[in-house]
Amino acid sequence: MASKTKSISLQKYAYKNGEGFKYNCPHRYTGDNKTLVNIDWLQMAVEIKEERFAAGMTFNRGKYRWIIRPVGTKHYRYCYDVYIENTQFFTVEASPRNSKGGADNKALVKFENWLLYTDWHSVWIDFRDSQLSSVDRVSRLDIAFDGMEHIYNLMNDFITHKTDEYSVKLIGKSKIGAGDINRITKKPMWYNIGSRKGQKQAVIYNKTQDIDRLGKNYIREYWQRNGITELQSKQPMYRFEIRLKSDYLKTLRGELLDVNTPDNLVDYINDTDNLITLANLASYDFFEFIYCDNKHVSRCTRVVLLPPPGRQLEKTTSKPIGTPYKAKMAIHEAFYQLCADLTEKEKGTETIATYIDLYQLHDWYNHRCKDFARRYMCCDVELMTELLMMGNYTQKQADKYIRERIAQISPARKQSKQTALKLA
Repeated sequence: MASKTKSISLQKYAYKNGEGFKYNCPHRYTGDNKTLVNIDWLQMAVEIKEERFAAGMTFNRGKYRWIIRPVGTKHYRYCYDVYIENTQFFTVEASPRNSKGGADNKALVKFENWLLYTDWHSVWIDFRDSQLSSVDRVSRLDIAFDGMEHIYNLMNDFITHKTDEYSVKLIGKSKIGAGDINRITKKPMWYNIGSRKGQKQAVIYNKTQDIDRLGKNYIREYWQRNGITELQSKQPMYRFEIRLKSDYLKTLRGELLDVNTPDNLVDYINDTDNLITLANLASYDFFEFIYCDNKHVSRCTRVVLLPPPGRQLEKTTSKPIGTPYKAKMAIHEAFYQLCADLTEKEKGTETIATYIDLYQLHDWYNHRCKDFARRYMCCDVELMTELLMMGNYTQKQADKYIRERIAQISPARKQSKQTALKLA
């Protein structure tokens, strides 16, 4: 390990040749202009309109359909998936378990991840005005930077003490964790800085693997629309993500926000430059590296890890794919929309067919489609035949079920000539 005096002299030499180029260092620790930034998690603590808002039931309110899940969560009695047509936009956890008044209108609204890579702000304004009575606070905000291989390399050097040789030092006393060691390269797959229970936490991980595992193809489109070419060469894309909770967000004052209200904060983070400014502020004295080019730490040159503001980024336009659970919910919602005549037949059947084929849900669909038809009292013979045939039903099996179902709905029509003609 180099002495402090030698480190300072080496850094002064390196500084003359360009900031960020360490003496005898195999790579730069600063990023390039291909780095992208976006919100990856956003949730609000809110109050829903109407004190008792049909808690524990599926209901419609305007163009939004609130679908109740079978069980709630650890802290809330009810959990809803909020849809517009056949696409889920929000998840709402409602009625706190520790409330004394029973099912009240307090709730937590989580944005679906795909929505945050589109024009989420205008969608939120419409949802807020039509469905909510107030917004209490922004309870969590995750700011994600893609193309951060230099931070991943820096952390690899840090845990092997190479940063000491390159005269680079970490500022702050946050807990650092790593996991999933690669047996070949001996490098961790991810890093955590800070505690999950704290008000700030940073993570560094391979986002390419995460996309392949969860099927978030809308993020790939977001990269491509903004000039990321690493995908063509199949290079892994590393993400630096800083997670901020409500107690930290409440402290934002001064130049950032004149008045720190939830609505002002939401308007503020809708701008890319503001996201970068906020991430730099949150990283200060928390996840910050300096060059040892001065005896006084406060006078040392800071390693520029995050990109400067000023680049305009395009949002994605692709539709979400989601997970098998989300696909099942989308099929259920599309089935309801078709039976209630709330959507076009071609659009609804295309949604169901797409999700069935994509996630191989034929067996699940064959088991549930009868329950869906019974629940929504579908009497359209042609529509029911088409919906049943989308699974593994034969024409004969479909006709048999429809006869039985019509007989249950209206016994007087069981032997009617009209029914017999339709099923001929």
